[in-house]
Amino acid sequence: MIKNDLPGVQCFCTAISDQSGEGELFGQIGHGADSRGNSLRPEWGDREDSDLSVVRCERLGPYLSEEKVSFLKLDIEGMEEAVLRDIFPLLKNVDSAYIEVHSNAGLLDRNDCRRIEKILTEANFSIETESRFPLHAFPEPQRDWQQSTQANQHQILCWR
Repeated sequence: MIKNDLPGVQCFCTAISDQSGEGELFGQIGHGADSRGNSLRPEWGDREDSDLSVVRCERLGPYLSEEKVSFLKLDIEGMEEAVLRDIFPLLKNVDSAYIEVHSNAGLLDRNDCRRIEKILTEANFSIETESRFPLHAFPEPQRDWQQSTQANQHQILCWR
């Protein structure tokens, strides 16, 4: 934060979830590991080369209730719908957001782009959704996993 001159920005060593407490984080964990795709959702983060670590989880709501938020970015690897449902009453405090939606065949009942769009529309956001081009969405080592799980990513930009 200091190097990039971002005064007032704080870092928290926690996973964002719809529940506070401990959770299991699946993915490549450790110094030098490729952490892209690490997730509290085993359907997303538990791959052939994955590790498992117990991490602290926090709900996002307490951070949104304190003051207006100009821009909220959620890139939380399969937890998007659960967290948005949890913070729904507080979305009125958010002016704009970027949400990267991660889903696959195993997650459709818990994390679906169309349901997320509905949540945002009901919170009075205008939305624009774009599917990430599959060849750019995942690094080469994850392409077999991507195909076998029907993994996809969408980007949602929303504003008032």
